[in-house]
Amino acid sequence: MKQIDVYQLGTKYTAHNEKRVREGYCLGSIAGIWTKDGERWRSTVGFADLAGTRRIEGNTVFRLASMTKPITATAFMQVAESGRIDPDTPIAAFLPEYENMSVAYGISGDRVLKSHPASVLITPRHLLSHSSGLGCGTVGIAQSKYIKKTASLADSVHAYAASCLDFDPESNVKYSPIWAFDVLARLVEMVADMPYEDYLKKYIFDPLGMVDTTYLPSDEQVARCVDFVEQTPHGLVSKRISPRAGFVGFADGMVCGGAGLFSTLDDYSRFAQMLLNGGSLNGVRILSPFSMREMTRRQEIFTAGGFAENPFGLGMRVCGEPEGDAQPLPKDSYGWSGAYGTHFWIDVQNRMACIYMMNLANAGGSDEEAAREFERDVMSSLC
Repeated sequence: MKQIDVYQLGTKYTAHNEKRVREGYCLGSIAGIWTKDGERWRSTVGFADLAGTRRIEGNTVFRLASMTKPITATAFMQVAESGRIDPDTPIAAFLPEYENMSVAYGISGDRVLKSHPASVLITPRHLLSHSSGLGCGTVGIAQSKYIKKTASLADSVHAYAASCLDFDPESNVKYSPIWAFDVLARLVEMVADMPYEDYLKKYIFDPLGMVDTTYLPSDEQVARCVDFVEQTPHGLVSKRISPRAGFVGFADGMVCGGAGLFSTLDDYSRFAQMLLNGGSLNGVRILSPFSMREMTRRQEIFTAGGFAENPFGLGMRVCGEPEGDAQPLPKDSYGWSGAYGTHFWIDVQNRMACIYMMNLANAGGSDEEAAREFERDVMSSLC
């Protein structure tokens, strides 16, 4: 196990991120590293607002976007541990409208011309590992134009069932930005018999002390939120969005399994430390060792050539062997990214949790270069 040289990392992080602020790439960022003994390092660069009057702090509020997904995966695995639902039970047992799904193989514009019955029923494992075919790929993009997410999680999930799949479940892997994790969130609230946002608060946020993680920020939290900006040829400008909307196109406080949460570095670090500690934090157990193993191992899919490895665990991206600058993290590291520049990973080999946060409307998600750069900075500062 290697140790982080915090001076070397701080020098690299500061130089790289000050350059990004100076060149108008973003307003600023905050990053930190935690071990099982607690916080090891953190640093901030830049500001939380276009006016340059608010420094980014540990309690500055960011839109998580898809970094909501690992939290939804955690919620689902918790209810699975209760024995009331199984990751491999077809979701049609709870949502009968998903009993007879079809797979599209002919599309014109946003309409499906041809389809055939799906050969496999969708299970929660498929949804968690992006191997369901629901709301993904060409088919998902086309159908999302007329099958819309609504303020009601139940209504949204019911509407998604009228769609066609992009492929037979477990035969392929394609990222499902919204629909798959909305279904998971709906399953949680059905099994737990409470609204999904209430479940998260009672069983994850309150036990971990995540006081600023929410779908609907208060006035005081809104005042701590980073300005939501986008890059243009004329520099950074405000991106129009309601201060209480967690994602572009969402209504205020819209509940979604795949996006929409607001949070802070201080809060998300507690979630990340729980994962690093094998499912518990400060004596509070959130996930069982079994759930942790399932979430953080690469799943398999069955293809025409036999079984193949899926780059996803259950709600996590799980790294294979390092591939230079494109993927510098050690094998079996796991984590997630958000569309607006939030990023975290757990380094299993070196026993540390790493988080990077900024908000930029057109950051580019998992391919966002500042987050990749932070990965390289961290790995090159180990000794």
